[in-house]
Amino acid sequence: MLKKTKFFLIIFLVFTFALFSLSSIVFAKKSERKAYFATDVEIVRKGGDNFPGVTINARPSTPPGLADPINAEEAIVSGLLSPLSASATKYAIIVGISNYPVDAWDIYDYDADAQNMKTALMQNYGYEEDNIFLLRDLSATSNSIYNAIEEVKNLELEGDEVVFFYSGHGVKGKSDDGDKERWDEALLVHDGENLTYIWDGELRDLFSDFDTSRIAFIFDTCLAGGMNDLAGEGRIIIMSSKEDQNSSVYRDSDGLENGEGLFSHYFVNEGLLQGFGDVFNHLEDRSDLSLEEAFNYASGNLSIQTPVISDNFNNDLLLGF
Repeated sequence: MLKKTKFFLIIFLVFTFALFSLSSIVFAKKSERKAYFATDVEIVRKGGDNFPGVTINARPSTPPGLADPINAEEAIVSGLLSPLSASATKYAIIVGISNYPVDAWDIYDYDADAQNMKTALMQNYGYEEDNIFLLRDLSATSNSIYNAIEEVKNLELEGDEVVFFYSGHGVKGKSDDGDKERWDEALLVHDGENLTYIWDGELRDLFSDFDTSRIAFIFDTCLAGGMNDLAGEGRIIIMSSKEDQNSSVYRDSDGLENGEGLFSHYFVNEGLLQGFGDVFNHLEDRSDLSLEEAFNYASGNLSIQTPVISDNFNNDLLLGF
């Protein structure tokens, strides 16, 4: 009887040790967000310090299209568009913050940019809602953004498509984010109570080991041009302003804000969602409107800031196509 008791005790201890070891391995593999130390941090307010949240576009225009419209099939044959595999999955992480926990940094009453981007992806490019991580205002904490990126990273495969969109304030400072820049740029986010930052080098590291190279980054924030650290083969980075520029907010003809950044109004709302950027007139449903077309349309409508594009994608990037 004693031998049997010892035997079962040994089995129990071995099983417990194995279970503990396995749990340790599993938890060890769970990634944690690194803390980045920074000095000389300055928040750069969208809209500018003199006119926070109040900027009227000065020069509306529509860039001319091609004299002879072409259809999507001809565009593929001619090499204008690089198609997405039929088996590929499309993911998006969409962040829009206009209402911060610290009221002094609120941009406007509500965010519209992120919702417009989500609607455009679903309505025009066939994105499924289950594959879109929408984080707005107080739900857009630094941890929730980090976790969304990590979740997409665990899901995406080579050849899939990923979109990362951010609209909010920009930040500059000297961060230990791993690059050689003297000054770094960051996205202003929060932890639910306090303001926090996601530095350009941190974003670069988070996306460095994605399997797919087909990634589109879109930033509507002051100093957006500094986000070119994310550049890489197959990637396109669309930035609302140069690295040393403010980005502005949009007001309609009556002087009323509608919760949009100036760039996002023309790039996302008019350019992508409403299809005004489709100057090539490919298809009536605007499903063949490339990011480059929408960028050109937005750039042609702006005079007080200079949008920037880093395009390492082969030919034009047509989302979901």
